[in-house]
Parts: sequence; structure tokens; C-alpha cells
Amino acid sequence: MNIKHHTPWSRLLAALFILLLPLLALPLRAGEATPGLLGIAYGDSVMKKPDGSATFNQADNRAAAWPSGNDYALSLRGLLTAPVTGQVTLRIETSQPARLWFDGHQILVVASGVGSATVDCRAGEARPIMLEYVQTKPPALLRLTWQLPERAFEAIPASALSHDDSDLAALEAAGVKPAVTTLLEVANPDPAQRATLSVLRSSDDLVVRAAIPSVPAFVCDAWCYEGDMKFVSCRDLNGGRLELRHRLTATPGVLVVTDVTPGADTVDFRARLEREDGADGPWPEQPVVPNLCWQLKRSPAFASRPDPYPQFVARCFIFTAQGRVFLDQTDRQKIPALPTDDPRNNPPWIELYGTADQPPMHSEPGDWADYSADRFTLPIVGAVSRDGKYLAAIAGPSAATLCQAWHDCMHIDMPWGSSGQRTWRLKIYAMANDPAKLLQAVSRDFPEIPAQGSNPTNRE
Repeated sequence: MNIKHHTPWSRLLAALFILLLPLLALPLRAGEATPGLLGIAYGDSVMKKPDGSATFNQADNRAAAWPSGNDYALSLRGLLTAPVTGQVTLRIETSQPARLWFDGHQILVVASGVGSATVDCRAGEARPIMLEYVQTKPPALLRLTWQLPERAFEAIPASALSHDDSDLAALEAAGVKPAVTTLLEVANPDPAQRATLSVLRSSDDLVVRAAIPSVPAFVCDAWCYEGDMKFVSCRDLNGGRLELRHRLTATPGVLVVTDVTPGADTVDFRARLEREDGADGPWPEQPVVPNLCWQLKRSPAFASRPDPYPQFVARCFIFTAQGRVFLDQTDRQKIPALPTDDPRNNPPWIELYGTADQPPMHSEPGDWADYSADRFTLPIVGAVSRDGKYLAAIAGPSAATLCQAWHDCMHIDMPWGSSGQRTWRLKIYAMANDPAKLLQAVSRDFPEIPAQGSNPTNRE
């Protein structure tokens, strides 16, 4: 399985800010705001060398991925929306020089330590805010909190932070391209009854984003695809559906064509092979399989952050002979590519699971995941929301391997179907946290899957 394992932080900013931050910047329609403060990363401490962009849902380096070196700077800007009318006190805790602007005026300069300033806010009114931070020596600490009337200081919630067109214009003026561009927003005739789809691109990565109405505020990403194929085009198929076209690298005349169909609580991916010349063959003997990377980091109820990552692992599940099993209760082998004492190995953040009807498997030294001794009986992997009310999962007709990785992502290593080796299918589910109903839905959609041999278990 060609999992995209997330690069060790050897390059300070490029990989870190694009891959590991909890939210991605989106292009906006006029007047529209999107969550998070828009950040520009600089590869020097004097803000002369812009080196990337990202979106922060918290101004707190303890709650987001953060550079580990020195001689860099960050400029975070966007909108702050208070839930009350009255005076709000903003406080910076920092180990390095930091400056804060509110409504176009500089209100704080802190060389190190703690500083605060009080501003007037109106409930629901978005006001411009900008925070600058310069890192020149260890340690790294930056935290922006607020104190609402008759309240103690507390973290500013993600719902209070956003950015709009003017912040994107500042990004462009600095010579930094937005991290993500939108290629297609699919027209949805009934967003209350079916998922809303869009296609986004970051560098060479292509993502299908789905907002599924059956679970409140649920958004997930499907990276299409990892592996040796190149994106060609996407188009709206009407009725809320879309089509993706990829070209196989090894056989450029052969395309992978994917139809994506939304439902009220599902998104169905169906891929097929086509020749660009329209001929019926010949076909590659072993065509590259679509490796869809399904990610939950955009959905606050499901995402790992701001919790320590092992808490996310404890909400992920597979089905074994014992029923639904949460991954913290499975055997977790250490990541071969990392030192045994690395925090990401204690406990391991990534794990592979083989199927129960095949011999146990093992990874090679230097690989970014190893195989658990626990093996799955059904080709399903998913997660439960932080409050235990909902679940989200992916399933397919078969799988050689399941994977949970630290990008809040899960994979099903599923081969091309037996019908001429030219079809492939995977389906996303989002619903109330009822594993029995999930199994019923999967059995209905994939009748070729054997029935689960034991009653599904459920841990709230």
C-alpha cells in the first residue's frame, strides 16, 4: 500500500505548514469568511522571506504543529468575533517578541512574558486582528487568549477566528500563494438531503471535500489518489455528482475515471479504467490501484486536535471476530522508521491491520507503519466523534490491508474488481453511533461481504 507517510520535520516550514496544520486556507467568494486565522510563514526572523501559508484555528503553538528550529517568523491575520457586547481583554503569553493589532491599531508589544490589552467588541461583529511572532532562540511559546466580561481568561475558540478576501489579498501581496485552490464546487440541488461536494488542489494533491448533512457540521476530505497516477480533470455531472479523471503514469493512454455520488449519509466513489482512444483494450496486467486517503481533520467533532493524538486513535475502530474494536485496544506495533523512544511510538500513531483470512504480515525496517497482530474480518475502518454520538467510516467490497495514520486519515487497500480488473469502489458513511446500523448499510451496499460472525460491540 502506497501510504503517503508524513515527512519528518527536516524541512522546517514547507512540509510542516502545508501537511500538519488542522485547517487549510480556501479561496473565497466576495464577502465570505472561512474559519481560522490566515498565516504567512517566513524563513527568516525579519519577515523578508515568505515561505508558505496555512490556516490556524488556534493562536497557540501548544495546540498546533509548530516549527522546531529558530530564525523564522509568523504573521497571523484575520477576523475576531466575540459572542458578547462589551470590553474583552486580549492576552499574549510568549517567549519571543510578539505584536498584536486589533481593528487596525497596534495594541500590544511583548518582548517576552505576558501582556494584555482591553478592546471594545459587539456581539457577532467580526473585527480585524493580526498577530506577529518572531522565533530566534528556544524555547518557543505563543498563546493568545481572551477574557470575556465576568469570565476568566480562556482559549479563543475556533468559532471566533476567521479570515476573508482582504486577508487573501495580503497573502498575495506578500508573494505567497494560497495553500489550496478550489477547482470545482458541485451544484447541489438539495444540500439538506445529500452531501455537498467540492474539489480542491494543493500542489499536486487533489482532494474531494464532502459536507455530509446526516451529522451536524461534518466535513471530510478524500485525497484522490496516492500512487502513480496524475490528475487530468474534474467536472460536475449534475444532481450533486462529480467526475474525476486521472492518467496512469506507467500506461499514459489508460485513464482512471471516478464517479462520486453523494447521499444523505454517504459518499460513493466508483472508479473504472478507460482508454483515451476509446478502444476496448489492451489493459495493463496489474494497473495501479486507487489509494484513497480519507481524512477527518476538517471536522472538529472527529478531528484529533486539540487532543493528544493517542486520544484520536482511541476513537478509531475496525471489526474483528470480537465485533467492533477500538484501536487503542488492539496490538500496536512501533513505527519501524522512528526511534523506539520517539513520542509518536509511545504509543504508536500509525498502524496497519491485515485480514483475518490471510497469514500475518510484517513490515520492513525503515517503513512508516507495521502490522498489528489483530486482524480484521470486515473491510471497514472508521472513527467515533469526540462526544460519542456519531460515527464515520469507509468500507469497500474487499481489502488486503486497513490503515489508520496520523494525518487523521484512514485507508482501505482494495484491489481492482474481478470484472475484467476494470472496476473499483469505496463508500464513506456518516451516521449516529450505531455499529449495527453501519453493518446493515455496508451489507446492503456490498452484498459480497460476508456477514459479521459476532454481535457488534459499542463503547461510548
